[in-house]
Amino acid sequence: MSSVVKVSEFDVDQFNFEPFPEKYKRNCIQSIMLPSYKGERCPIIQLPWIEISQYGVPTKNEFFKEDTQRYFIKLPLAGAKSEELREWLETIDKKFGNSAVRKKLLGDKSKHTYQPLLRTPVSEEGGSEKMPYVKFKLQSLYPSNEITTGVVVQEASGEIRAVEASSIDDVVKYVPFKSKVRCFITPSKLWYHPSSNVDASYGVVFKCVKIFSKLPERNSLPLQIEDVAAQFAESGDESE
Repeated sequence: MSSVVKVSEFDVDQFNFEPFPEKYKRNCIQSIMLPSYKGERCPIIQLPWIEISQYGVPTKNEFFKEDTQRYFIKLPLAGAKSEELREWLETIDKKFGNSAVRKKLLGDKSKHTYQPLLRTPVSEEGGSEKMPYVKFKLQSLYPSNEITTGVVVQEASGEIRAVEASSIDDVVKYVPFKSKVRCFITPSKLWYHPSSNVDASYGVVFKCVKIFSKLPERNSLPLQIEDVAAQFAESGDESE
């Protein structure tokens, strides 16, 4: 079982990616590299508490034709409480966006463009200000698409319980707008396009293995549907 560390305990200098084993490449749809930490398996990383004041887990809307396209959680990163996480993500982006690291991973001739973990969307004039964010994939089984990210909720009454959340709509139910969440994540892979692609890019993927959700008071729940679709509209995210 993987160890659990806090963001402040995860040394980005010791975080790297290794080539995908040659014997499995024929079964791999996209080009990827596998993560390592201090030369071994990566730990699980405990994130700080974050209020879902924007984004979150997407509900059904016109931007996602299939449920599997909604298998992620998007965390808003604004304010002092998320400062440590923002700085940590910036450190990862700085490392893997560095041209020397890129060439070491993808080859001397690589001209790939790095897709950062920390995103700062452009707010539309007259609209609400969009916060910086990070997006983490939810875990799921193949080919059933059953979600395996664990979800634990704390009711407004204080009761804590693990819940069954095998579908994306289950996760939306237990991680609503205005809930406060603590995510546990782990590096999944580094993906990259073929060098022959005109706009070849690459990026780092983290998966969310567990979510602890403090549910809001009931009178806050109707706000969950407010402008939800618009908050996901600008997703010029990685093709992964």
